[in-house]
Amino acid sequence: MTIVRPPKTFAQATTTIAGVLSWDVMKKIVKRSTRTIRYWSQPNCKTTPMLHQAAALDAAYLAAGGEYAPYAQALAFAVDVEYSSEIACCRALAADTAKFVREAGELGAALIEAGQPGASPHAHSRALVEAQEVETALGALMRRLPSFFRFGAGSHSGKTGGTQ
Repeated sequence: MTIVRPPKTFAQATTTIAGVLSWDVMKKIVKRSTRTIRYWSQPNCKTTPMLHQAAALDAAYLAAGGEYAPYAQALAFAVDVEYSSEIACCRALAADTAKFVREAGELGAALIEAGQPGASPHAHSRALVEAQEVETALGALMRRLPSFFRFGAGSHSGKTGGTQ
């Protein structure tokens, strides 16, 4: 029976390298048993090669004609998946902050104009509109900020960013 291995995982990286190097060669490179290395190729495996072992296997694979470093690719993919929601959330916070600061600046200018002797009703109306826009922008920031709190328990423990 063929085992389905998700792409860009350590299990797939192990299988890819074994297809070129063989289990015996891999065993010698990492100084582990064949059973351990074969276990690394299982999608449900709870362990992975240590960083120096993965680097050595990638190097041997490349030296044998491989076109990329399977473990490095799997690690890069895992890091990207792990932090992509946090990075996106940080970008959204930056955008919300920029909008708030812009609106606050416009409110400041409108208040200065409205506070001048003989200011028109239009100047007062503009200041009120700008104040409402600042309130809206501040509300967006207030809704965004809780997504950065670290959770202390449960499946999202220690995670920030994104929608938990």
